[in-house]
Amino acid sequence: MRNSRRAGKPAGRKPEKQGLTGLFTKGKNIPTTAQQTLPYREMYRDGVCRVADRYYTKTIEYEDINYQLAQSEDQAAIFDGWSACLNYFDSSLPFQLSFLNHRSRPGSRYSVNIPMQDDDYNSVRCEYVEMLENQIAKSNNGIVRTKLLTFGVNVDDLPTARARLERVEADICGNFKKLGVKCRSLSGLERLELLHGQLHPGSGSPFRFSWDMIPKTGLSTKDFIAPDSFDFRFSRLFRVGTTWGAASYLQILASELSDKLLAELLEMDAEMTITLHIQTVDQAAAVKSIKAKVSDIDKMKVEEQKKAARSGYDMDILPPDLVTYSNDAKTLLEDLQSRNERMFLLTFLVVNMAPTRRELDNDLFTVSGIVQKYNCTLKRLDFQQEDGFLSSLPLGHNGIEIKRGMTTSSTAIFVPFMTQELRMDGEAVYYGLNALSHNVIMANRKKLKNPNGLFLGVPGSGKSFAAKRELVNVFLATKDRIIVVDPVMISKSGYPLLAPEACETLIKELLPLATLVTPNLPEAEAITGMQVTEKVQMRAVAEKIIALGAKAVLVKGGHLSDTADDLLFDGSTETWFPGKRIATKNTHGTGCTLSSSLAANLAKGLELTDAVRASKAYVTEAIEHGIELGSGCGPTHHLVDLYRKAGILD
Repeated sequence: MRNSRRAGKPAGRKPEKQGLTGLFTKGKNIPTTAQQTLPYREMYRDGVCRVADRYYTKTIEYEDINYQLAQSEDQAAIFDGWSACLNYFDSSLPFQLSFLNHRSRPGSRYSVNIPMQDDDYNSVRCEYVEMLENQIAKSNNGIVRTKLLTFGVNVDDLPTARARLERVEADICGNFKKLGVKCRSLSGLERLELLHGQLHPGSGSPFRFSWDMIPKTGLSTKDFIAPDSFDFRFSRLFRVGTTWGAASYLQILASELSDKLLAELLEMDAEMTITLHIQTVDQAAAVKSIKAKVSDIDKMKVEEQKKAARSGYDMDILPPDLVTYSNDAKTLLEDLQSRNERMFLLTFLVVNMAPTRRELDNDLFTVSGIVQKYNCTLKRLDFQQEDGFLSSLPLGHNGIEIKRGMTTSSTAIFVPFMTQELRMDGEAVYYGLNALSHNVIMANRKKLKNPNGLFLGVPGSGKSFAAKRELVNVFLATKDRIIVVDPVMISKSGYPLLAPEACETLIKELLPLATLVTPNLPEAEAITGMQVTEKVQMRAVAEKIIALGAKAVLVKGGHLSDTADDLLFDGSTETWFPGKRIATKNTHGTGCTLSSSLAANLAKGLELTDAVRASKAYVTEAIEHGIELGSGCGPTHHLVDLYRKAGILD
């Protein structure tokens, strides 16, 4: 059964009235069903779509890269690369850029994947998952942004179209690769699923289709994606099923555009499709046309000068508009002839969708406010809502004749890149919200090219908190082992760094998980309740810490009065590491440096005893070459090994 084209009306139409209405509709092939409304003929398995008799298209989906957050030099390089991509298309290769902002279905939204484990902390994990889901609800993860490039060729048959489209696809993917953009060609099934999502906005209607259904049912691909109804009876609005929509175009008034215009539109929390239909003008024809315009303007200037001479005015005084047109035309001609610029015809469409007319009006008001900031105007496509909506579908079909002449650089200002999302699956750890897209950042550092981490910040900015959060996140979300625990409970100067309840949690929960614990003497006293003032007492506190569940402990003797020896004890074997006292005040961060070095050496595969020996030697040398900063205690020299190898130590 065919879907109805008009909401609440049968699929058929009344006979056309004669007169003015008949004059405009006579001879026009008017669709009578929702399926006939869709502007394509046939979709093939490999992603090739026959839009018209001799017009075939294909679609590439591409990912984002970091443009908005990049440095000025990097932005300029991306802009130049994008300009080169645009210049690749010639007059025989029209293309369409589509940006789809649509509500994701609950089943397709990013979900937190933190499995429960066989321990006593699943209740904490449940609370952690709930916290992350609340963060996702506050972010823009409800909006899925899809970026597409659709290109087409005019050829006589399908085999020729496939060969030419494959060659063009390879060239486009190569250009994207130069920019660092990941892309892929969509199959026919994926293109149909995208169309189904656009034709069923805001609904949970599932897409059910496979290619073997066509011979079994005798239906076409349109029957599986068409909505229940279209209603284009309104001059400035339309309806798809029960959803309201409005099609508009961007009237560009500004002489200079900003690359933030498109980015601001895409950041909207609304269901919307932005479409740029771009047609390259033949270079020779463009130059010839501009030369003709320059000649016409010069002729008009001569006429104005004649009028001025007859009236006794100064012949050099010309109408301001004429002078402006003359300068613009000459500048444009110079760009086309000597600056690697090409001429494009641009159609910029914006289609908003919303469940109610009030929400639609609010979205349109927001879009209008954004474009007005950049000296542009959002104009409604009066009596062209059907053509506007169908032209927004990623098929390569453009039924709107409103076009704006643009050069390469002015077209490239609509940079389609914002910021790259980082949402990994599996054992991913929460790292906050993306500053631009406001989506959660979930990453598994072990899957990155460089899994190392570094905390940078001024005092009081939360470095220690970030490190503790990382530790807790790893413990809750992964099965990674906690190798080294540095119980930063008391500073080397004797100040408490943790609240009493936090100290209790550290002793009961973290120490049993640790491969190695590295307390200084005040921390060892706080953990065990035993007093340590002499070297012989260090063995007793080490045994007590082992009894609390740690597999090994390194008791640091830096607070001893006569020596700086450290004791490594694993429950059966004790190993002493002698240390010398160094006369310096630059000892800030010695304990953190030692524990970090131990973790790094263990990760490199060193045995525990060898790792302690290497780390202690490194920290000792770092203390000897401590850095003088101001009048307080300076830090240890963390780059001492590199400086020594480079021969630039003091």
